[in-house]
Amino acid sequence: MNSQALTVLIRQMEKKQIQDKEDVMDHLHTWYEKFTPFELFKTAINDIVPIPATGSSSILQTITGAAAGFISKKLFMGKSHNPIKEILGTLLEVKLAQYFSRVKEQ
Repeated sequence: MNSQALTVLIRQMEKKQIQDKEDVMDHLHTWYEKFTPFELFKTAINDIVPIPATGSSSILQTITGAAAGFISKKLFMGKSHNPIKEILGTLLEVKLAQYFSRVKEQ
């Protein structure tokens, strides 16, 4: 190979290296955005009470389910600060919210 051909190949490899670096940086930025505290919180909330994207009636059903869970927890707990009762109240809240959201969807 002559020096011109090598120079062309070197330039092509440098361009590929720059493009690969940009791709890696884009991927890293996307990954970083997925693990921000807000995204982690949003994912956790969607795991507990998923919000369907089918319209306002679905959002209303989800809100109703969450409210039912919240009210039942307050009724169950009263003014108690017992840690075991708080854990049970939270479980009750989540399960009732899921139940009421599903019942209204069917």
